[in-house]
Amino acid sequence: MNLTYLKSNLLIVLKSKKNQLLIVILVLFFTFSLFIVENQKIGDGTKSWETYSESLQANSNYFDSEMLKKSTYKNTYDNLNKQAQELASLQNSQVFTDPVQYLNSYRNLLTTMQAGYTNHYAGANTLNVPSQFFISKELNRINYLIKHKIPIVMNNESSATYLIYVLSFLGTIIFFYISFK
Repeated sequence: MNLTYLKSNLLIVLKSKKNQLLIVILVLFFTFSLFIVENQKIGDGTKSWETYSESLQANSNYFDSEMLKKSTYKNTYDNLNKQAQELASLQNSQVFTDPVQYLNSYRNLLTTMQAGYTNHYAGANTLNVPSQFFISKELNRINYLIKHKIPIVMNNESSATYLIYVLSFLGTIIFFYISFK
């Protein structure tokens, strides 16, 4: 598209009072949506546990009554159910923005995950469990935070939301600058 046609068409569009009003409403919408997104705490990181929760559910549904008669499979099944319980507690602490409960729940979940490695998650072949090294590293980090009473930021992905809006607004300004240059 030729740049002169784009400029002339934009000048025609911007001469209309209705279009000017729509542009002002659009800018106000972008500005106020920043506060709405932050107020609702969209993007708190709860999605990171969704896939693991689904994996836990799928693997616990795999066990049948015959498998549960063996102690290794029974231990794995109990461990998966305990992880689901700890994961629910972790997600509740995220929803209610309780950093202390979050750290305790996360520590309990990691401890339960680590305990599952004693029988190598027998029977749970498709479980997406993190490595033992990652679990021990996270457990040490969480224990350090709890021991020294260091608070954590509960909505660490909200800054990404701001970045998206700022870059969208910046893109709009650049578009108009190039159009009327």
